[in-house]
Amino acid sequence: MMKKQMRLCHAGKACILIFLFLSMLLTACKKDEGPATPPDPVPTIPLREYQAAAAIGDIFTIIVNENEHTISYNNKTTGESGVVAFTRVTGGMMKGALKVMIDGDDYYMLEIPGQLIMTYLPVNASDEMVVGVIRHDYTPGDHWGTWLFFGYDPDPDDDNYWGRAVIGSNGTFDLALWDFHGTTVHTESGNWWQDNMDPGIIYSHPYGSDDTIAETIYVLPEKLRVYDSGPQVGMGVGFAEPAQEITMNDIAGSYATLWSGGYGQFVIEANGTLTANFYVDGQLFEDILYDDFRRTTPSDAIHFNNTFFFTDHMMPGPIKDVYVILLPGDVFLGVYLDEDDGMRSSMAVRVDR
Repeated sequence: MMKKQMRLCHAGKACILIFLFLSMLLTACKKDEGPATPPDPVPTIPLREYQAAAAIGDIFTIIVNENEHTISYNNKTTGESGVVAFTRVTGGMMKGALKVMIDGDDYYMLEIPGQLIMTYLPVNASDEMVVGVIRHDYTPGDHWGTWLFFGYDPDPDDDNYWGRAVIGSNGTFDLALWDFHGTTVHTESGNWWQDNMDPGIIYSHPYGSDDTIAETIYVLPEKLRVYDSGPQVGMGVGFAEPAQEITMNDIAGSYATLWSGGYGQFVIEANGTLTANFYVDGQLFEDILYDDFRRTTPSDAIHFNNTFFFTDHMMPGPIKDVYVILLPGDVFLGVYLDEDDGMRSSMAVRVDR
């Protein structure tokens, strides 16, 4: 998408089956006995490579190797890299997550295998959110559609932002940005096109502007876009807005969440109940019930086909409104207003399946 101008909204199981065959030679075999059923083949587990961006604006690759139980990460912007062993969490609020140790500290990685990955990694001497999608060669059609997005700005004196972009098949776009209270702060339209040599680079040119903006955009078609605006400029995550309103049944499930210094779990029931468990600064908060979790309405600050709302009674200070953008059954992004730091968000991934 853009930073105060157009920045297109870019945001097997390792089951190696070891069969031990104990064959016994029988002295007599009945002729009418059929041949033994052949064993199931040992599955081939491919490497999963994700193209990702960090909140500070760096570009990453993350490779999950189920056979070796390792994760390789490479910050292509700074050259920082590493290979670490992982264990898969089998219980508790982070069930299904991958756990690694980097520089003596534990980190979780939330993965929907073959689709997306989200984590915090040490980047430029700080822990930065990193979001990626499975690697493939993008076509222009991968970008088409309507995307709700949240932009991460590494400058503490500049606010994060959110908005909505309609990416047309005719090479045009329409963009709107709004503040947390739903007031539109910017709109624009223009043209967009894909780089001929690198399909991961998208150019945008707002009408009436002399600027052509180049950004790296990684796409999980019809689901998620991750866009990188460059070092120290930031990145963003965009969720596809479905054509029809989604329901509680569409989003029910358990979602693990991460932020720098903490983690937690949201459980959404089909009846609309939202329950959370958090581990924050060494303290566990359990079974926090949010009884006002609901679909947004036209009277809310934002209201789209995949937006929800609840009030956070747990956070210090005044009761806070939290708006939730959902990728049904897979991911949600909770957006809230911090009185000191402006708009903030927490991303949660469903990893319990």
